[in-house]
Amino acid sequence: MDPLVYFEFWLEDPQAGAQFFQRLFDWQPQAFEGAPRPYYLTQTKEEDQPGINGAIGRAWGRQGVINTIEVEDLDFKRDRVLSLGGQLVTDPLEIPGVGRHCYAAGPDGLIFGMMEPIKK
Repeated sequence: MDPLVYFEFWLEDPQAGAQFFQRLFDWQPQAFEGAPRPYYLTQTKEEDQPGINGAIGRAWGRQGVINTIEVEDLDFKRDRVLSLGGQLVTDPLEIPGVGRHCYAAGPDGLIFGMMEPIKK
């Protein structure tokens, strides 16, 4: 079973959104330098607590929330998306120190992320 590991909130003003969620839930957003658009990595929990961390970024589509699923083999899952009638939204992107990530969509157009973490 591939677990849900990350969320992204896509907003028109991610800085204001990061401040809002920080004040509301005590989350800890940090600007991610080098991102092509405003993007705030967002810690939502302590290390030993259940839940997932995520990010708040500048909207690039009409879908306001995108969830990312951890996969063992990103290339295999990308092929599987196509074989099941979905589509690929982005090519894989190497995230230094994290792994490979891409966006895909199911047959209904719902976009989701897939992440293959660095093998340790």
